[in-house]
Amino acid sequence: MTRQDYGGASRRSERVVSAGMRIPYVDALALLFFGLAALLLRSPTLLRSVIDWDESLYFLMAESWRAGNLPYTTLFDNKPIGIYAIFALFQCLFGDDIASMRLASMVAVMATAFFVYKITDRIVPAETEARYAFAGFAGILYILCSVLNGGMASNTELFFSPFVCCALYMALKRRPATRRPTVSSFLIGMVAGSACLVKPVAVFEAGAIVFALVHGGAVGQDFTAGGGHAVGNGVMYRAWRLTATSVRLGAPFVLGIFFPVVLVVLLYAAARQLPLLIETNVWANLRRIADPFNAHRAARTLAEQALCAPLYFGALLLFRDALYDVFFRNRSSTGWRPNAMRWLLVTWIAGAFTGVVVGKSFFPHFLLQPLPALCVATAWVLAQRLTGRRQHPAIHGGDGAAPIRLVLVFVVLGLASGAAAIAEGTLMPVSYHREDAGIGWLKDTPAQIAAAIAPELARSPEEILYVLDYEPIIYSLAHAAPPTRYAFPPFLIDRHDAELPGVDADQEVERILARCPMFIVRTRDIQGPMDPLRRNDDVYRRVNREMTDRYVPVKQFPEATLYRRVSC
Repeated sequence: MTRQDYGGASRRSERVVSAGMRIPYVDALALLFFGLAALLLRSPTLLRSVIDWDESLYFLMAESWRAGNLPYTTLFDNKPIGIYAIFALFQCLFGDDIASMRLASMVAVMATAFFVYKITDRIVPAETEARYAFAGFAGILYILCSVLNGGMASNTELFFSPFVCCALYMALKRRPATRRPTVSSFLIGMVAGSACLVKPVAVFEAGAIVFALVHGGAVGQDFTAGGGHAVGNGVMYRAWRLTATSVRLGAPFVLGIFFPVVLVVLLYAAARQLPLLIETNVWANLRRIADPFNAHRAARTLAEQALCAPLYFGALLLFRDALYDVFFRNRSSTGWRPNAMRWLLVTWIAGAFTGVVVGKSFFPHFLLQPLPALCVATAWVLAQRLTGRRQHPAIHGGDGAAPIRLVLVFVVLGLASGAAAIAEGTLMPVSYHREDAGIGWLKDTPAQIAAAIAPELARSPEEILYVLDYEPIIYSLAHAAPPTRYAFPPFLIDRHDAELPGVDADQEVERILARCPMFIVRTRDIQGPMDPLRRNDDVYRRVNREMTDRYVPVKQFPEATLYRRVSC
């Protein structure tokens, strides 16, 4: 395409964009579509009381907060306060039913997909053909792939991603000539800080937000051949202006990040619970970070990323082009013209994966963190190639049909990924015993256990329930307060996880049993659900000895056994 043709295409696109801007309901339709897609893909979770133990603990923490107890005072966890606030909000809106937690995850996924769509729409230049198609593709890709890697459960990664993407979009949308840039940077920092209140690892994505703040409108204008005249003649080549802009915008942004944290600190200081906040949010997490690298889990988690191959392929292309910028700089009369958008995406992806690696645990749901960045990068790489406007013609080639086939592969693999994840995460039987074979979500074992014991517990409010090594959500379903701060079973039955809260598991279990629980729920796995090398056998021996004399099994369920006290 000649420069004259390019200019004509640009003017035509500008007219289309201007016309599109007069149709404000386009974004509303996109938001509605993403909401319906999230509801459709995640509707089977409404039939499941629990998918992951973590989400059950968040749900219990939110209930305790709504009952008047600050988080961490009656239950222990090492997550920041934000995730419990979100769960409590949806419990207030939709009641204590598990559906409130599922609806919360649907709304979070819808919001992230919408901001992924808006970010992509922002960074792909207006003159690019089918710009909205690439933006919609990125949003759909996020919805499909968000059900992978344990994404069907209401994990924290789903809930801080909307804040991160919102902050990044706000930074991209900010014009260099914005009035009161300090105020806007501070507000953007507050949004990013809200993400950190859900999970601290979100802070590693702040670098991309600062990058977008500093380079402002240039990010969305440098899609032209040669790297972008907006960047070439702007702040990228004047170190002193870049530094001044970084300080002027970055400083209030950092203050904004800390502002929500300061509010939480003041809340706990006023309640005289500040040492508890520091213990649960600082020291406990430092103990978690000090854990040895789990190579086996990391290898297994990475091996499960085959369904995300299209996203990683797009990221590899992005990083390859970035390396080309570094080692084969395209120079002109104005000097090196790097592609600001490419480096923004590189910074975002690198920060997100840093958040994955820093915990060293490599649980599959950790890889939900870089998913928004990967979806945007994939759509941007495709837009760059399918429009034929490449930054480095020497390293690109191929006929025009090949990119189109690539798009089809991406879409098909994305749909297959979503279908496979639904089948694995929600339709797979949760019953492991032959006599109880069937589709697990039609026989919700935790709900059945709760239904069996709730009436008796309601008649005797002084009686207690203890879930030893099964689903802690039963406490909520049976409307029973946990008999211990350590309702998350691994804190007491796993020697390694007991180090996180610093609890003496043997003494805590002794204290619980001394209260003579009316019911005890245990898994039907004789050896227990923990790794034999980490399982606290002393606790199991103590419980077995106590239960032999004072408890009898009253009902067996597909995965657990309910015991009732006969003497005390």
